[in-house]
Amino acid sequence: MKSIGQIISPYRKEAGLSQIALLKKLKDLGVEVSSKSISAWEHGRSEPSVETFLYVCRILGIWDCIEVCFGS
Repeated sequence: MKSIGQIISPYRKEAGLSQIALLKKLKDLGVEVSSKSISAWEHGRSEPSVETFLYVCRILGIWDCIEVCFGS
């Protein structure tokens, strides 16, 4: 099973988004997170709520969160 950071970081980079750009997209969707949150998620210091993670997945084009998280 991958950590949240192992999922978010490569997908974010592949999408060509900086951490700040991802933060702004979350805020546009009404998700309030601090400016340090994404870095903390990506470095395994904290994890987003399930709801926030689903928004992140939507932004990053991760359509099958279960498969990406748990694999087969």
